[in-house]
Amino acid sequence: MDFNAHLGAVTRTVNQLERDGKPARGITLERTYATSVADAGEGRARLTLCHIALVDEHYWPTYGPGAGGVGWDLALAGLESFLVAPTAARFDETLLATTPEGRRFVAGLSEDWGRAAMAGGEDPAWARAAAARTTAFYMGEEEPGA
Repeated sequence: MDFNAHLGAVTRTVNQLERDGKPARGITLERTYATSVADAGEGRARLTLCHIALVDEHYWPTYGPGAGGVGWDLALAGLESFLVAPTAARFDETLLATTPEGRRFVAGLSEDWGRAAMAGGEDPAWARAAAARTTAFYMGEEEPGA
């Protein structure tokens, strides 16, 4: 799978919201696919995932939008792997934590969500630290500063 192509084809956004009078965040991931389905409109299809949640006491302060967003990215990478080669062997997700390419991919996802957090108004130092903790979580490593 071309990890870099996946990273570049996904748009990530973070919005500061309020829900039931409490702080909330909306995180959105959008991926556009080239397709040959005639009714998809101009040969392309778009998948958009949007999640709005109250700010959790542990996950948001610790991992930021990467808490949910990196998992979404990985799910889309799995979908892409299937769409490209539906009869191929299932993607081995352990490669994400055990190969240099997989580790760079996961770190890139975390960093992209950190940049989306900054673009959404979050403190840059916090967003970078949350991204580093998200990467450490997915790699099974001790979180920085723990």
